[in-house]
Amino acid sequence: MVLLLVLATLFVFGDVLRHAFVAWDDNLNVYDNPCFRETGLAGAARFWREPYLDLYIPLTYTVWAAQAKLAARPAQGGDGGGFDPRVFHATNLALHALSVLVVFGILRIAIGSPPPGTGSGARPAGRQSAGGTHARHSVLWAAGAGALLFAVHPLQVEAVAWVTGMKDLLAGLLALTAIGLFLRSDRPPVLCLASVAFALALLAKPAAVVAPFVVLIVAARRSALATQAATAGQGPARARLRGPALVLGLWFALAAGWSLLTAVAQPAAETGVRVPLWARPFVAGDALAFYLWKLVWPLRLAPDYGRAPPFVLGHWWGYVTWLIPVAGAALLLCQRRKRPWLLRAAAVSAAAALPTLGLIPFGFQTYSTVSDRYVYLAMLGPALALAHLLCLPVVRAHWKAGTAASLVTLAALGLGSRRQAAVWRDSRSLFAHTLRVNPASWLSHGNMGVLLAEAGRTAEALARYRQALALNPDHHLTHNNLGLLLVQTGHTAEGIAHYRRALAIAPGYAEAYNNLGLALEVAGALDEAIVQFSKALEAAPDFAEPHVNMGVTLERKGQLAEAAAHYSEALLLDPRNVDAHINLGNVLDDLDGPEAAVRHFSAALRLAPDSDTAHYNLGNLFARQGDYDSAVRHFSETLRMNPDLAQARRNLRLALQRRAERASSSAGRRD
Repeated sequence: MVLLLVLATLFVFGDVLRHAFVAWDDNLNVYDNPCFRETGLAGAARFWREPYLDLYIPLTYTVWAAQAKLAARPAQGGDGGGFDPRVFHATNLALHALSVLVVFGILRIAIGSPPPGTGSGARPAGRQSAGGTHARHSVLWAAGAGALLFAVHPLQVEAVAWVTGMKDLLAGLLALTAIGLFLRSDRPPVLCLASVAFALALLAKPAAVVAPFVVLIVAARRSALATQAATAGQGPARARLRGPALVLGLWFALAAGWSLLTAVAQPAAETGVRVPLWARPFVAGDALAFYLWKLVWPLRLAPDYGRAPPFVLGHWWGYVTWLIPVAGAALLLCQRRKRPWLLRAAAVSAAAALPTLGLIPFGFQTYSTVSDRYVYLAMLGPALALAHLLCLPVVRAHWKAGTAASLVTLAALGLGSRRQAAVWRDSRSLFAHTLRVNPASWLSHGNMGVLLAEAGRTAEALARYRQALALNPDHHLTHNNLGLLLVQTGHTAEGIAHYRRALAIAPGYAEAYNNLGLALEVAGALDEAIVQFSKALEAAPDFAEPHVNMGVTLERKGQLAEAAAHYSEALLLDPRNVDAHINLGNVLDDLDGPEAAVRHFSAALRLAPDSDTAHYNLGNLFARQGDYDSAVRHFSETLRMNPDLAQARRNLRLALQRRAERASSSAGRRD
């Protein structure tokens, strides 16, 4: 069964190993994360000291840092050019496969024999009935089917196929491990390991706070059996309840403290998400109804459903959909004596999804309250339900029919997941699919604009940006991107207006300050440009680009020493910044002589071997020093990369002429 679970997971999700990064937070978290450039694992230390991007998930960022170290490769352009995405996708796939196996173990415990010491079903050693063997096989198959549902349901695709989804996978695996260890044994060493796993899960993603609630629900039946045994006079069983109870109490205390820390690290008010208290139950009820629908009909899945609180509360049905989960809960309560397992399974799902239902506002609600990845751990509930269903006497009585039906259903879900995973193969595919599902996804329109701009399709990119702003006029990122493209196409005044609009919406937006400074520098307003670069550095002291741009502006003002200081600071922040190396080399050539300049031009070439600017500058420097062989080599490389650079062609001719004159003069002296 273990082999079947692993092979099924690999079949459904194996193609993700060929996928690229996507510009849906993969850039922020991984391939454009400045902490992963050059510093490797050392850069991960900062994630333990303070939140990053308003999230305190240091274990997740440490794992990403380790992956970045393994995945480093020469820059090749495009998304994630400095890292091999296969390393990250392989990690996601491995984490999911491990979670599936842990779920299999949890299900075997949850639907299998009662805990040791309860006295139920005990047989003398050495005696085994054929019926008992069949029962064990039924439990094995039921647990396997439930684990397969957890493995291949399309709602799991986002977490597995998306590199940034690793935080959900890592936290999910650790939370499931903690739950499984807690259920497996009441021995102190095992409970201690379970507590460590729970603490690590919190460090991977705060949503893991639900683990003690899930344990409480899943362990309810086993605890009841143990209590019955204790009441019947089996004292050791009663004693064994005390240790797990104390550990579970510790977990709840830790969960409460971690929830408070998360609220401080990422207050909802700073994300722009403001939902009145009276409206939050409606938002949460709608989210539950949405997840129920996608559980039974998992089609048209996308990363952005646009189901933000204003959208939900702006429609009449937003005040009605809560009736669906409430009615379902009432029905389950009525059936709690006949089908208690179904109530427990539903409770597990609801508890696992609780942190992201919107009762406490969170950042992603700017786009949507619901997201597939939020139910990764919650899929343990449906897995429990299926496992229990297959253990019912009526299903066992028709074992072949039940097995065939479950296999057909699981196969259909697996094929659906395989198809959905293909959507995540690259950014263009993902955003195009999202717009088919949700044409009002202003975020996807804006991201498609970025992709079109990078492809040189300027008119289409401008149209996408304007469409995104028509849907959401207050999205500062789109204003910034539109401003950038307008400035690049010569519409500087209009571009500056969009930068200022972005800053009016988000006064701490460092990139917009930097871009505004660049536009002003190009327009000749050097002093005002310096002011904007300074504001960018105030907003983001670790941002290297404003230092580079400040240096360029100061050079234009003739302040070479100050310019060199900013270039040097940029290199401290980002040692791989090619522009900083080239510009610092130019300044040092004037201030300190050619030796220092050669070091930085050469460093630029090591980082970007195809930098025609670095080759050109080295050619000029060597020509001045009389090293015409080196000058010819570098000018030739410059023209190979940029054949239209007329000045390089003239300098090459001059270097060849001087080399020939030197050779002729040397020959004459020998004669």
